[in-house]
Amino acid sequence: MALDELHERRLATLISLFEDALDRIELVMSAAQHERANDAQPPPTGDQVGEIRTTAAEIRRRLEAATQRFGVKRARPGWRQKIAGELSTLWVVLENTMPGRMKGYGREFKPQDQSDWERLIRDLLRDVDKLREIGSTRHRHC
Repeated sequence: MALDELHERRLATLISLFEDALDRIELVMSAAQHERANDAQPPPTGDQVGEIRTTAAEIRRRLEAATQRFGVKRARPGWRQKIAGELSTLWVVLENTMPGRMKGYGREFKPQDQSDWERLIRDLLRDVDKLREIGSTRHRHC
């Protein structure tokens, strides 16, 4: 079944995001296996690692089947798209940590702390914008 172009793009994006997340999860598990154990969090067991890898492989098979079933033409996003996605995620996280959005998270900031916190978030938002501009096709390095 061929999908409408917008549906196909959405499914292709979902598949790419899922695969990237699975790649990161597998990297975390590999790194965690080699970390020294501590009381707060011991490394994963061999069984846990195996189950995660098995489940990730099942998810990848399901995604591949969906690609075939719906005739999705997959193209891995280029570096600009990947960076734009990461920066968009950071932007949302930063916006959600603005003091006005954090009411109900416990006691309120002291005025100076709130000012410093908000300045930090605004500076980080500017940094994200700078990274976005550097990675854009409009940016030319001289």
